[in-house]
Amino acid sequence: MASVTEQEDGGTLSLSSVVKEIQGLKEKFKGEDMDGTSMSKFADLEKSTVIQECNQAFSDAKIVLESPRRCSQLITKLLHIVTQGDSMSSTEVTNVFFGVTKLFQSADAS
Repeated sequence: MASVTEQEDGGTLSLSSVVKEIQGLKEKFKGEDMDGTSMSKFADLEKSTVIQECNQAFSDAKIVLESPRRCSQLITKLLHIVTQGDSMSSTEVTNVFFGVTKLFQSADAS
């Protein structure tokens, strides 16, 4: 069952549409660094490790409220993994989605 939220423009945003949008970014940026000369600092990430870090961080209210930058870095790692072609299961996407929504509780807008 996909979660649905209302966007500011009155449309709806479902979990599956977010996943499709992110996976679409993979194609947009695919081949940008095809020359191989630049090495990403995220090159050796493992999906399971990053998802586990996200679940731990987003479940800890102290981290969410006091370290939103750490949470942003974790989200960046997840986006990198998705743009490299790794897909996420619906359970993983749901867990990350609801974990990320906790970031809206933070007073730090960054």
